[in-house]
Amino acid sequence: TTYAVQVVAVWQSGNTTVRRPSKIATTTTYPEGLVRVSDVTLSTTNRKPSLSDVSVKWTVTAPDPEAVEHHEYRVTLCVGSQALADEGCLNTTVQGGRTRVTFPGVRNFATLFASVRPVFKIPGNEFEGEASVTLGTSWTPELPRVEDLVVSEVTGKSARVSWSKLAELDGVAGAHYRVGLSANENRRPAEDAGTNVVEEQLLDAGEGVLEQYVVREVPASNGGLDLVDLKPWTNYAVTVTPGVTAIGVAAVGESANTAFETPAEPPSKPRNVSVVEREGTRYLTWLPPESWNGPRTGYEVSVACVEDNVRTSGPSVVLSPEATELAAPSVSPTKSCTLGVRAFNVYRGESLDGDVVWVRLTPTRSEDVAVTLLSSNEA
Repeated sequence: TTYAVQVVAVWQSGNTTVRRPSKIATTTTYPEGLVRVSDVTLSTTNRKPSLSDVSVKWTVTAPDPEAVEHHEYRVTLCVGSQALADEGCLNTTVQGGRTRVTFPGVRNFATLFASVRPVFKIPGNEFEGEASVTLGTSWTPELPRVEDLVVSEVTGKSARVSWSKLAELDGVAGAHYRVGLSANENRRPAEDAGTNVVEEQLLDAGEGVLEQYVVREVPASNGGLDLVDLKPWTNYAVTVTPGVTAIGVAAVGESANTAFETPAEPPSKPRNVSVVEREGTRYLTWLPPESWNGPRTGYEVSVACVEDNVRTSGPSVVLSPEATELAAPSVSPTKSCTLGVRAFNVYRGESLDGDVVWVRLTPTRSEDVAVTLLSSNEA
């Protein structure tokens, strides 16, 4: 029975009566012998990769053992947390005498909230006892290491990384593979390019990182990822880690690693190519290419001339990658000549030539004078 008690302060002076605001308090009396629930625990059975059965078990104490049979127990299991009671909760009522109930098909990798409340019913009324609660998790199995991690279809700017999908993640909500990619600068000499790649990468992993560690999450239904926007002649380390990000639970498995090298490509064009004159001598000058894309082998400078509609080419000159200029040859003013320079890489016994940048070579004033004097003498 619920009782309400109202208290009012009254003050009287002569013919004047003053009443203060009242205060009301309520209380409920419970029938003797109401049971008490405690020690609520959770366990899982019938485990599968994505779902399992969750059992809620509790302990009952009562002054009168016969009173246990006259109670019901309202059992609630929330997948996520108590805050999700309206969305992710399962409810059931069992008769007195039972201290265990099983909820089938509960998602794995989730936090759980369970409560058990005793209820005593009499004709026309019912009394709820104090609920006993507990927190736990559904089945969270250990995630194994990814197997058969392979990198294939490697070009200077892309590659394909693949692995065997884990049966433990089949159908699991929030399951994924986290793919990490880091790049290390390739500092091996040009003559060693393309040898002992994997061994060197595994030894040097984590050193000389050129770019930020990039992470991509791949759904568990996929067993591979295309790596794009890579840099030529660069050592890459790939890490694949299985994981599950579910309702309140984050599970991470063991990482698998491998390494690969993107092959070299031709360098980009030399920059700011021009012909300048210093102290009567002309020089072909340039700046290094924006990207060497390989082991920086050197430059090749060549000259091409046209006279009487006939094109001729002079011998080319090979320079070191540190060179930034070359003295221009003297040419006859009767010829139209251009100088060309390109960068190149030597990789795995093959010359990878970049595009040539051509610049016109005009005669100097002294060469023009020489031609004029020669013409006057002949006249």
